[in-house]
Amino acid sequence: MTIKSLAMSKKKPKNRSRQSRKPRAKKSKARTINKRNQTVSKSIAFSKKLFGSILSLIAVGGFLFAVWPRISLSPGISLDLHKPFETPFIIRNDGYLPLCDVKYSLIAERMELMDGSTFTDSGANMGNVIEKLDPNKSSALFVNRIFSMPPNNVKNARIYILVTYKPYLVPFTFSERIRFKTKINVSREYIWYEYYDNK
Repeated sequence: MTIKSLAMSKKKPKNRSRQSRKPRAKKSKARTINKRNQTVSKSIAFSKKLFGSILSLIAVGGFLFAVWPRISLSPGISLDLHKPFETPFIIRNDGYLPLCDVKYSLIAERMELMDGSTFTDSGANMGNVIEKLDPNKSSALFVNRIFSMPPNNVKNARIYILVTYKPYLVPFTFSERIRFKTKINVSREYIWYEYYDNK
């Protein structure tokens, strides 16, 4: 046997080991690719679910924002600036749905007269009902029937107006309790302004 044939016989086992390793390498590479594909698929599915949940929350929030009632109450133009209860209060529908069966009452939490006498938690239901108040519309609430007094007879007063109403097509009654105080200016004219407390 020649030296060349011996060298060739020694190289053959090396070629066989390399050939046997190639299928294994291909299989491991295919497994790695499959795992990556599965991970990507799971990430895409999770992203779709998360995006769908966010869209659902936005839709629910938009619906609640549209149907949730909002009102505002503010003092109007006084019929007699020297009589605080000659000032009507203006209720406005700031929501997107009409309001039905709007009722209101006025309660004097505390009122002090010039002679020193005081009233606490006195008032009454106005009895009037606004059958329907459309969006961006307003109506006047007259409170002079509850307290009728001579001019400049009230030293100070704290009141709240309780308003109840039902949004259109919503089977629930909502209520708002809004407080006001009087202030007397240098001309001895009464001015109402809204105030807040922790009650």
